[in-house]
Amino acid sequence: MKVLLTTDLYKPQINGVITSTENLCEGLTGLGCEVRILTLSPSVHSMVRDNIYYLGSVAMDKIYPNARIRLPQNQSLVEELIRWAPDVVHSQCEFSTFQIAKKIARACHAPLIHTYHTVYADYTHYFCPNKALGQVITAKLSRAILNQTDAVIAPSEKIETLLKSYRVEPEIHVIPSGIKLGRYSEATAEDREDIRKKLGIGQDEFMPVYVGRLAKEKNLEEIIGFLKDKTDNGQRLLIVGDGPYRETLEKMAAEQGMSERLIFTGMVSPEDIGRYYSAGDIFVSASKSETQGLTYMEAMASS
Repeated sequence: MKVLLTTDLYKPQINGVITSTENLCEGLTGLGCEVRILTLSPSVHSMVRDNIYYLGSVAMDKIYPNARIRLPQNQSLVEELIRWAPDVVHSQCEFSTFQIAKKIARACHAPLIHTYHTVYADYTHYFCPNKALGQVITAKLSRAILNQTDAVIAPSEKIETLLKSYRVEPEIHVIPSGIKLGRYSEATAEDREDIRKKLGIGQDEFMPVYVGRLAKEKNLEEIIGFLKDKTDNGQRLLIVGDGPYRETLEKMAAEQGMSERLIFTGMVSPEDIGRYYSAGDIFVSASKSETQGLTYMEAMASS
């Protein structure tokens, strides 16, 4: 079976959608499927590398950090994918690559499946100053897009309930995103010791750890506020990841005299992330925007 996966975001960026897409590609390939990926290029130039087709794009950071929009050029890559004739087209994002996914699916008479990865109602601060209005726009836009598909995948029952409230018409299937558990369960005591030594964390120091993108919707202020208000023993927090909100968090910590209590690692490669989970004693998160909460399962696999 030939399967085309489409996504606006892909490696070397790191986030939940990209991880899910990568894992899905590997899983389908392992089952004997022939898989190709259509995504946006990190530049205006289109290209093909192995099984990944990159469409030229430009940055749209003013709308959302690291967002890109497809350029109306180089349709030859799209035509090549149509000639390849996928049996299934599975889109992962609702914007630039979605309409291309729809075009290819219709041209090949293939079903168009879509996974709804993002609760946009929790992201209204990026595009609408009025939260209530932003949620109305989100519901209408999501319904309009998803009603163009043949079936929708929801990573959790929470998302299924949300999409039903949006009056999405295609059948909704609850299928959690896959996780490579071995990446998290194989960390050793030596890995924990090495990471702690590298970051200046005492081997016997109790260390909460957060893993994920640093963005406003992740609600890290709540965790930082808890450390400030509820502890008097200099408790520190290990923050693994990076993102557009890091500068704001660092400034807030400085203003509250907590800079020495927050350890920012910056971006960590997926291959090493299990070692950082193991360096912590307890995983913490205050995010309310998760569709499935992959980091919770990764943390449990690392315990």
